[in-house]
Amino acid sequence: MDIIKNKQNNYIKKFAFHKSKRWEYEQEHRIVTSKIGLNSYYHKALKSIYFGLKINESDKSKIINLFKSRGIQFYQIELEKNSYSFKAVKLESDNSHESKYLQQLPITISNGKIIEFEILKSKMFNYGGIGEFKVLLKQELNKSELETLINYLKENLFNEGKVLFFEFFTEQNIAEGVPWAYVNIRKGQTDIQFNRKKNCTQ
Repeated sequence: MDIIKNKQNNYIKKFAFHKSKRWEYEQEHRIVTSKIGLNSYYHKALKSIYFGLKINESDKSKIINLFKSRGIQFYQIELEKNSYSFKAVKLESDNSHESKYLQQLPITISNGKIIEFEILKSKMFNYGGIGEFKVLLKQELNKSELETLINYLKENLFNEGKVLFFEFFTEQNIAEGVPWAYVNIRKGQTDIQFNRKKNCTQ
């Protein structure tokens, strides 16, 4: 029997996406996507990470060190004494300094120059591999610096994206609504078009 074409396939979906009554006390939420494998997400949507009972300390430390500069909160799940209930205990981590994640290009790849930016728009279609982004630059960049920034944004925003569209604005022309530069990435090729070429040094 072809269950995909079966008229009662809607029942299959219903049972697949509802938690059994006996487990509903867990009150957990799961994200189900139509795409298999890696899925990109809006980086500011990640607010906290919860560690389960079976995670080892080594893996936990690696995750905390990887994400602590992004202002994320960490919690350890613990079993309540003489109970099947769980509680979340907040873990202290050194994230007192302001996060520069996806706000400043790491100086290790910018030759020591401070290159700051703000992501104004981030729209990703995981299934089609299409991404649309609007970025405000704190200062004008030369072509080489812009290419470095583009590669960094692609890797950290939508690494598996196939077709990416970027609009870059400067603080001088953001009020006009006219991008300083347009960037299209398609089939591994990057096309950069400057709206005002006189503002960009090669």
